[in-house]
Amino acid sequence: MKKIAVILATLMLSSAAYAQKVDGYGIPVNNIDIQVSDATGETFVSTFAVAVAATASAMFKQDPNLEMVGWTPFFSAGYEHHFADTRWNVGGEAGYWHVGSRAKDTGIVTHNHLAVVAATGKIYYKPRGICKLYGGLNLGLGVISSSEDPLFPAFQLNPIGMRLGNERVAFLLELGVGYRGIVQAGVTFGL
Repeated sequence: MKKIAVILATLMLSSAAYAQKVDGYGIPVNNIDIQVSDATGETFVSTFAVAVAATASAMFKQDPNLEMVGWTPFFSAGYEHHFADTRWNVGGEAGYWHVGSRAKDTGIVTHNHLAVVAATGKIYYKPRGICKLYGGLNLGLGVISSSEDPLFPAFQLNPIGMRLGNERVAFLLELGVGYRGIVQAGVTFGL
């Protein structure tokens, strides 16, 4: 009985050990990405002003009476599907950012929260090897908590990104402009 249990456990573990699908480039068909970005006050304001010039929120206006009192980086999580034996990924992501600002004259602190949901796309320039280079574009919709006009279009353009690792776990580093900021770093897990 023990031998049968050991054999069954071995078969179950060995089949689950490499259950993900990988294409000829060594890219998993399904990926989960977790990233953090530098969407700090000045970086976020300057890059986002280019992205969404029509936003009416006071959060994005250069008001000399406001000073930043606290912020979090932009955190995001997403899913990507890689089309096997091509250079293309598509998917989606959701992200969150917070900044606190204080009015210098009154001392009143306002907390602004931003949430973004976006469709994502990537093309691999160099899809082979342990270091894969790619570019990407995210298009979506953002919501600002303390704004008269809370909904706005959101985009992130990353002309250069790097995926360093194997098909199970890899580190991501991206440079771009948009709602995430300029520098993004994270990890991706192949499913």
